[in-house]
Amino acid sequence: MKGKNKNNNDKKARKPVVNEDSLYTEALESSESKPTEDFMEAPIESSKKSVTLNELAEIDPELLTGRSGEIVKAKKLPALPDNKNSNKLKEPDIPVIPTEINLDRNEDALEKEKFKRNAGIAFVVLGIILVTVIAAATFALDTGLDTSFISPLKVHGRDISSAEFSFLYHYELLSEGVDLFAADTEEKLSSPYLDDDSFSTYRDYFRYVTAQDFQKMEILYDDATSQGYQIEKAHYERANIYINWLKSRADELGVPLDTYIKGVFGSQVDEQCIINTLAKKYFTEDYADGEKLIQLSATDAQAEEAYNQSRNIYDLVSYKFIRMTYEQRTQAFKDTANAHAQQIISDMNGDPSKFEACAKPFFSGVYANTLSQKDSTLIPNCRYDDISHEEFREWLFDESRKEGDATVIPDEDGFPIILVFVSRVRQSEKLRNCYIIAANVLSEDMAPDNAATQALAQEIYDYIEDADNCNEVENRYNDYILAGQLSVLHDSQIYQNKYNKALADWIFADERQLGDKTLIEVEGTFYVIYFISESPNPEWYDMVNSFLRMNNLQQFIQSKAEEYSYEFNIDGLNQIKDVP
Repeated sequence: MKGKNKNNNDKKARKPVVNEDSLYTEALESSESKPTEDFMEAPIESSKKSVTLNELAEIDPELLTGRSGEIVKAKKLPALPDNKNSNKLKEPDIPVIPTEINLDRNEDALEKEKFKRNAGIAFVVLGIILVTVIAAATFALDTGLDTSFISPLKVHGRDISSAEFSFLYHYELLSEGVDLFAADTEEKLSSPYLDDDSFSTYRDYFRYVTAQDFQKMEILYDDATSQGYQIEKAHYERANIYINWLKSRADELGVPLDTYIKGVFGSQVDEQCIINTLAKKYFTEDYADGEKLIQLSATDAQAEEAYNQSRNIYDLVSYKFIRMTYEQRTQAFKDTANAHAQQIISDMNGDPSKFEACAKPFFSGVYANTLSQKDSTLIPNCRYDDISHEEFREWLFDESRKEGDATVIPDEDGFPIILVFVSRVRQSEKLRNCYIIAANVLSEDMAPDNAATQALAQEIYDYIEDADNCNEVENRYNDYILAGQLSVLHDSQIYQNKYNKALADWIFADERQLGDKTLIEVEGTFYVIYFISESPNPEWYDMVNSFLRMNNLQQFIQSKAEEYSYEFNIDGLNQIKDVP
């Protein structure tokens, strides 16, 4: 098992996979020193009857777990939701309980041999164990044997309720792929933590993570409210959409929602606790990702310093490239090809605009015609990570490189590859900010289902009217996401060629404005794109500023850590069951 990297607090959604192809054409010289092919490289891019707890014990465990001894086909996904207002509940009428959970981490998973991620990790009611525990807890409550729960944690003088802590603790476990109802889960959580001697066991580590989350929540909540910001109706609506998804899981099993919640998060936890927790979580996340980051923006001097320290990240290089080779692979032919390469460089005399003209005499046919066109070998605006050949990359991004520099790098056979440096500039295009939702539904036999994919994408397209709706998609259509058939990405750093050309052409159209949306199909995948904004700054500045702001946010949190110190109550912790 691997512990989480707590320095990574960026919110990441599942990102659509976009393949970036490379054009790589080879140039061959004939035995008469004329090429037969040339070589250039360019990075291109439903309502069931409720059952009692006693009746639950009669349910086939495989129905509860979703597991079977046989190989089964992919689970049939539920029907699409009704209209967009059908799942929105009213704002709760009790005070908000400040807690935090982290639903959007994008950090290292625990080692597979320790905690194997279950495809349905996010809240599957598992087996007779769950039923037995819940039945016992319910019996205790009904017979007056309820034990008062003790706060397991105090943050900045505030007692975190047992319900809050239990909810977030179990959510942390689930988010890391821990199968709460596996036979050996408690044993594993009691095993030594391998990544940090500060924690005796994995249980201790996850308790620490939970406490850190509450601490950060309190810091951000107090900071936001002190500036007049408050939890809004939209945050509750998003939380209620999540509750509706939990209810759909409970309905599939024929159990009440409250039973389902207690069976997953603990007998202390109820629906209202989750609603209040999530509403506050969404609020603090929005604040941290919005207004707070604006307050923590880099100064011009900070931005320039950061740029100069890591120019390779923020620059683009343009270069020309050609390879000379013969069909014959003897040393004599290699020597001839290398001599021609040096002659081309000499004739060019440091002027990259002459490269094609100087190379043309050594080629024939269609490739000579290609070289008749100015800049036909130019590969423009390459990012450092675009260039996979390490030697190419290091030479091109050498800070001493100047216009017209040329070099010969041998290929695996010893034939020459000519590189000509043309320019190096800062990334200046303005970044775009969009939601990109990708749907690719599979049938029961795991074959692509184009009709179902289009129907799902169209449903989402019709549902979305604003950015808040985009936020709601991940909870509203969670079954598809868990099945790996839907992804939701909020990308505020979109540059040209980051995605498929069809997506980029729409995103970067001059007429694009806030609220524009589209539905695009690319090779069977349907993309719903919602446009938010175009940055007023050049890309390099936004990239530098994003990095610095996140560092500044971490420093802000750390500066408040002593004031917002926390302490555990061992009696309260002992009431938090690993397996509810």
